[in-house]
Amino acid sequence: MKKTILLATMLAIFGLSVNAQWIQTNGPYGGQINCLAVKGSEIFAGTDENGIFATSDNGSSWISLNTEPIVSNTTSLLTYGSNILAGGQGYTAYSTDNGISWTSVLYTSGTSFAVIGSNIFTGCYRMSISSDSGITWTQMNNNVPPNYPGVLAACGTNLYAGIDYLFCTGGGMYKSIDSATSWTVINSGLQNSWIQALAVKDTNIFAGTTGGIFRLSNNDTIWTPVSHGLTNYDIRSFIVSGSNIFAGSNGGGVFLSMDNGANWVAVNTGLPASTAVYALAISGNYLYAGTLNAGVWKRSLTDILMSNCSALFTLEADTTTPHHYFVTNNAFGTPPLTYTWSWGDGTTDNVAYPSHTYSTAGYYNICLTITDSIGCTSTYCDSTYLQKSTNSMLTIDVIPQGTTGINENELLNQIKTYPNPVINYLTIETPPQSTIKISSIQGQLIKTLATSGSKINVDVSSLPCGVYLVEVRTEKGVAVKKFIKE
Repeated sequence: MKKTILLATMLAIFGLSVNAQWIQTNGPYGGQINCLAVKGSEIFAGTDENGIFATSDNGSSWISLNTEPIVSNTTSLLTYGSNILAGGQGYTAYSTDNGISWTSVLYTSGTSFAVIGSNIFTGCYRMSISSDSGITWTQMNNNVPPNYPGVLAACGTNLYAGIDYLFCTGGGMYKSIDSATSWTVINSGLQNSWIQALAVKDTNIFAGTTGGIFRLSNNDTIWTPVSHGLTNYDIRSFIVSGSNIFAGSNGGGVFLSMDNGANWVAVNTGLPASTAVYALAISGNYLYAGTLNAGVWKRSLTDILMSNCSALFTLEADTTTPHHYFVTNNAFGTPPLTYTWSWGDGTTDNVAYPSHTYSTAGYYNICLTITDSIGCTSTYCDSTYLQKSTNSMLTIDVIPQGTTGINENELLNQIKTYPNPVINYLTIETPPQSTIKISSIQGQLIKTLATSGSKINVDVSSLPCGVYLVEVRTEKGVAVKKFIKE
């Protein structure tokens, strides 16, 4: 009996260890996995050399779907209703029988697909549109963004096209609000204009480039770099799962962000070093990664998420105001997070961005404990002990990651918010061409505004009473101030 229990325990431990890392599926091998798509219990993989493959048993076995007109290079796949669409070098095709047979409908390359309502868009040398699940297409003349779009994405009724240097010289981002009839260039803030992957999360668009990841709100015009934590900046693929974003890189494996791109962590346990991940997909409880020359790999989503949260923060002194410190909140996990700030003097706060003033002299250590929505818990304490003398006032302000709070910062000195406290209208003075975000003290985004001048009046009369954050972003950097709504 004891032997049976021991064997069962060992098997359970072995099973956990297997699920706790990436596992290589049994194919498809040879060349590059360009794209993955999921339809019911089946997963489809488009390759660079050998056409399309499918598995219905989570990767234990793969079958080839290499019938005409699928030739060699398959760069995009889309499952839409009962149909599967495929695009590749010189063709766009559809299948109504799970890839057993294919019908060619376009003789130009379909490098990417995007869906708005009942319309499907694809494009390379020409943008085309289908309103019948990809069976018939209409080519749209004289309206393709310059240099041909390599990747597409839709956010609401807006269509985004990214230019990949593999297809042309140059690059950049374009936006259409009229179903690809006309386009607007939206490159402001992009430090690298070669766009290789696009993803949409809520109202945010994420662009993967050869120089990292950038984020844009659907109504903004300035991209924000969000590459903190990446060890490889050549981003080739994205997949969004709830509040989590996964990014595949060209040589650095897979990265995860749980806080809308503010922080990224590598989730590569079990993957060979320097794995190039060109495609990502989610089926059931597994994340699948299509690689270069190593087939498709999978890993349990539960394992990834349960082992990735952090209460990390940094403490720095304000160099112009004695006895004043800034704490940068770098915590991340699966939102929403709960916070417990322990100030070392017997008091606590339970919001994301509190302020604290010490009343008695002594040495203090700050600790933060967070718990995310799936139960991952983390605690971090700053090893720098704060000392408050008898005749001084020691104050701490917690600010978001990526912002600058030190008073000597030039940008912070240019920002004014008044009246403070405020009842109805808050006046914000900033440098011209600024992007303003107003958030709750818990970190929830409330408003995003763009300014062309130096002053803006914001109606805050409907906000509940409390403390709020004003984040101002310009080409010179980012700064945050607080205001009180009465």
